[in-house]
Amino acid sequence: MNFHEDVSMRIVHQKIFKTITGLEDDKPLLLQIPYSIGLGLGMILFFNHVFRKRINEEPSPLEVEMFNYQQDLDQYVIMHENKESSKKIDDN
Repeated sequence: MNFHEDVSMRIVHQKIFKTITGLEDDKPLLLQIPYSIGLGLGMILFFNHVFRKRINEEPSPLEVEMFNYQQDLDQYVIMHENKESSKKIDDN
């Protein structure tokens, strides 16, 4: 929602509405309602979920990021354990 406020989406809709119809309207619902519906549908398709059901078998962007995070975490733990092991060996 911050994105819409940052780019002044309401003002953009007002200008588009005025350009198309020639009329000024503070709340151009003719544009805002389909935009909102499309935004919701786009998010559903992007994240690949409709409630608990998957649309297709591809992983969602969130699943890919979680996988990358887990790999980075595992790599960090492995490297950290190696440093601890070498310290113990050097101390003896």
